[in-house]
Amino acid sequence: MSENTKNRVPVKPQGGPGKRHGGFQKPKDTRRTLLRLLGYISNRKWLLVIVLLCVLFSALSGVAGTYMIRPILNELVSDAPIASKISSLAHTLLIMGLIFLGGAVCTYTQAAIMTQLAHRGVNRLRGELFEHLQKLPLKYYDAHSHGELMSRFSNDADYVQQMLEQSVVSLFSSALSFIGVVCMMIYTCAPLFLLTILILAASFFAIIKFGGKSRKLYREQQAALGKMNGNIQEIIE
Repeated sequence: MSENTKNRVPVKPQGGPGKRHGGFQKPKDTRRTLLRLLGYISNRKWLLVIVLLCVLFSALSGVAGTYMIRPILNELVSDAPIASKISSLAHTLLIMGLIFLGGAVCTYTQAAIMTQLAHRGVNRLRGELFEHLQKLPLKYYDAHSHGELMSRFSNDADYVQQMLEQSVVSLFSSALSFIGVVCMMIYTCAPLFLLTILILAASFFAIIKFGGKSRKLYREQQAALGKMNGNIQEIIE
C-alpha cells in the first residue's frame, strides 16, 4: 500500500446530519417534475398526435373486438340453420380479426414512435445532466462516489426512458379502455357493472396499501444500486 493511500483521510458527506445523498429524495414538486420530464418528448408534437390517435384506436378496437363475442355466442345458440350460422360466424370473425389487426398495427406504431421520442429525450437529459455536473463544486464529488454518479447516467436514465416509453402511453390507454369497458358494461348488464365496481374498489384499496411499501423498497433498491456501483468503481480503481 502506498504512503498516500495510508494517509488518506475519509471524506465525510457534506450537508450535515439528516440530509440524504444520492439523489433519492422525493421531488419537492412532483407535478412540476413530471411536466419537465414530459417536456423532453414534446418537441415533436405532430408525432405525439399520431401516438394519441393510435392509442385511441387501439383502446377502442380492444373494446369493440371484445364486444363482438356477444353476437357470436348469440348466433351459436340461436335456432338458425347450420349453414346460416357458419356464414354469419365467418363474417363476424372476419370483422373481429380486422379490428384486432388494426389495433395491433396501431399499438406497434405508437410503441415505435414513443421509443424514438424517449430515446432522444433521454439523450438530451443526459447532456443537460453532464453540463450540470461541470458547474458543481469539488466538495460535491468528495461526498459522492464516481460510481454513484455514473449510476445516474446509466440506471436512473434508463428508468426515465422506460417511463417515457411505456408509463405515459399505458396510463392514457388504460384510462380509455376503462371508460370504454364501463360504457359497454352499463349498456350490456348494469348489475354486472355494479359487481365489477365493488371488485375494482377492493383492488384499488390493495394497490394503495401495497403501493407505498413498494415505493419505499424501490427507493432503497436504487440507493443500494448506486452504492454498489460506487464500490465497484472504487475497487476497480
